Amino acid sequence: MKEIEIGSLVYRKSYEKDVLFRVCDIKDCEGRKIIILKGVEVRLIADAQEDDLDILEENNEEQKNEELDEQETPFSRHPL
Repeated sequence: MKEIEIGSLVYRKSYEKDVLFRVCDIKDCEGRKIIILKGVEVRLIADAQEDDLDILEENNEEQKNEELDEQETPFSRHPL
């Protein structure tokens, strides 16, 4: 598995990969890595433990686009 580093694109497993994040910081808290995340498509800051994250390969743009298309947004449920 690829190592999580600042700039990696990740999803949180515990939230069923609902939001795509970019890693903006990595902190050490009592011997555990806490990853600070910034939403890519939504304005959101979050944190997660390293084992709760799935890395999206940066070079797999097609996978990213497919997963973003599958996500339902508040705007996609209500036609204009």
